[in-house]
Amino acid sequence: MSGPVGGPGNLAYVIYTSGSTGRPKGVLIEQAGMLNHLLAMKEELKLDEGSRIAQNASFTFDISVWQLLNALIVGGSTVLYSQDVILDPTLFIKRVTGDRITILQVVPSYLKALMDMREEVDEECYGHLRYMLVTGEAVSQSLLKKWFSRFPNIRVVNAYGPAEAADDITLHVMDIAPSESNVPVGKPIRNMKIYILDNWGNPCPVGVEGEICTSGIGVGRCYLNDEKRSHERFVTDPFLPERGYRMYKTGDVGKWRQDGTVEFIGRKDNQVKIRGHRIELGEIENALLQYAGVEETVVIVHEDRSGDKSLVAYLVSRNRPDTELLRNHLAAKVPLYMIPSWFILLEKMPLTENGKIDRKRLPPPDDTLAEQLNRFVEPKTSTEKELVAIFQEVLGRGRISVKENFFELGGHSLKMLKVISKIQERFHVRLDVATFFQSPSVVSLAKFIDAVEYLRQRDHGAPVEQEAFFDV
Repeated sequence: MSGPVGGPGNLAYVIYTSGSTGRPKGVLIEQAGMLNHLLAMKEELKLDEGSRIAQNASFTFDISVWQLLNALIVGGSTVLYSQDVILDPTLFIKRVTGDRITILQVVPSYLKALMDMREEVDEECYGHLRYMLVTGEAVSQSLLKKWFSRFPNIRVVNAYGPAEAADDITLHVMDIAPSESNVPVGKPIRNMKIYILDNWGNPCPVGVEGEICTSGIGVGRCYLNDEKRSHERFVTDPFLPERGYRMYKTGDVGKWRQDGTVEFIGRKDNQVKIRGHRIELGEIENALLQYAGVEETVVIVHEDRSGDKSLVAYLVSRNRPDTELLRNHLAAKVPLYMIPSWFILLEKMPLTENGKIDRKRLPPPDDTLAEQLNRFVEPKTSTEKELVAIFQEVLGRGRISVKENFFELGGHSLKMLKVISKIQERFHVRLDVATFFQSPSVVSLAKFIDAVEYLRQRDHGAPVEQEAFFDV
């Protein structure tokens, strides 16, 4: 006896995004919306039984859904990659090439790391790749120019879409780098509509900025157990009320171009994307206000000269909290990628004339300000001094304590790869990712490097196994 058969309106999955109230938001996506996205990717990327799709996204990302399932509807193959492989660009490129991957999707910052780490890479390294997709954050014109200068025959797809609309709602396929500095996100996919609306809900003319709203089969049902937020963001499409479509108000700002593509401008609110992670700054602020003594806090995104983004927390507190204790407090409440790289203590917040916090007058982060909350330890050995210089260059920081954790200073997996590369270049010591994670400070890395050098001299240059130093 067979059970009930699911229909297009049944729930396919629930996926969580960051919430400004301090609670993640669960988005309910229906079967029809999920399938529509899968079929759109099949059509746009010309997927068939010969397609080999890389599954390299975390299952907490909405893009993991299509990476995992799309091959099933065309008879193709899905190849799964572990985090250990992904965090080693040299190994990842080798595996992608050896596995004959035809479809690969990454965030632009990871693509930049792949390009920066492999200057010697040639077209043979992606011999079977048909499409490189970038998503999760804005891709730069300069990165696309660099890509097409090396791989002129591999198309790049700039994808845009919120988790609330079953992932991608626009795709922009390129075979050359665009002439504009702001790269378009493309045109709507099948069965989806895009509206650019002003503050009164009216459509904006071409070239005029407004809120990006989307309607159609892919829009999710609502937020799980959040009726108020659901009513605010999921509304009936006012332009097609007879069809009963839901329209999702993304909170993103964009505009139409003359060619019918959409240009993404930024966020209306204080939600941001850093290295593909969608972050509500209010969630971090909410967690910081729960720390004893903290009376006011503002979290912003700081972009350095290289374009890398990091989180900065400004605090007004009755006492002088220690950075390490603040990070431990946050680690128990938010994901690690939401822990600020900088903690700046202020006597009071700068205010506008109407009494609101004036974010434009917040002092730019620097190490002199940040040291108020740090316990600084100077480098002593030549190895420590050179490692400090490497950390400073990669992290864009001034004074760095040798005992500070690389990841707590604003380091992330992509910057870690740069440090590993520079250590290999300077000390001729090859670190693997596991070793770095176990020794993420200058002092611990210096002990490891010095120990390798001691054994190398003792054994007259023989290779040294890293496993021997995991307890350093």
